[in-house]
Amino acid sequence: MLPQIISQSRHRFDSDARLWINAVEAADAQALEYGVKHAMNSLVVDLKANSLWSLISSMTVKMAARTLAGALIDIKTPASSWTNFNFVSGDYNRTTGLIGNGTTKYLNTNRNNNAEAQNDQSIWTFVSSIAGTNAMAYIAGGIPAESGASGFTRNSAGNINFTSRNSIAVIDTGANAIGLIGLSRSIAGSFVSRGNGANQNTNISTSETPLSANIYDHAANFSSTGVAQDFSDHRSRASCIGQAMTLATADTVFAAFVTKITALSL
Repeated sequence: MLPQIISQSRHRFDSDARLWINAVEAADAQALEYGVKHAMNSLVVDLKANSLWSLISSMTVKMAARTLAGALIDIKTPASSWTNFNFVSGDYNRTTGLIGNGTTKYLNTNRNNNAEAQNDQSIWTFVSSIAGTNAMAYIAGGIPAESGASGFTRNSAGNINFTSRNSIAVIDTGANAIGLIGLSRSIAGSFVSRGNGANQNTNISTSETPLSANIYDHAANFSSTGVAQDFSDHRSRASCIGQAMTLATADTVFAAFVTKITALSL
């Protein structure tokens, strides 16, 4: 089934979208433009129409908001936000998203890698510029050598190392590109990785007991110390953690939102 992209009229904003919009406006300390609010509403409606909303546990849309604070609001729990370490307002752009520096800047998602069931997890980020050097973690709970870790990192060859509830990284040669990069595991024996507009592999990789470590964005959380490492200099427009989902559908739905925001020339 093709993803459903649905629009709503001016006076029928979705209730969850309204909560998110209100929280962003409070963090921004000013109102959003109507076109931005309409696009945000459409995103929530489209996520619901494509059976993704219920699978999302935590997600930030790192674009559209007027300020960095607004961009870090959790779309699923608008009363909370991801914790910022060292990002400043100049790192944020309303259209292209949030950029790291590869040395000190990251977000604590405040979502533990073990919060989802062992064989029911997805993690993805929507990239607008790729990581520039090796050993840079796009988003990760643990590092690949740790049993039960999940996330993905750019390696020295410019490819992506994916781990999903395991300690052995699977290398995908075509995944390091703009757009959605992510993984989704729904069974014990394999997981799906995605990048560059296509599913890269169904990776034969047996799951392990999930590592207990909060998932970091723009870095990896080395669980034995709780210290961030492998900081990334990529720019991303969103990041999402949840149950297993169809990554191609998430890619299409969020790309439609990017198109709407870009057209506003903020």
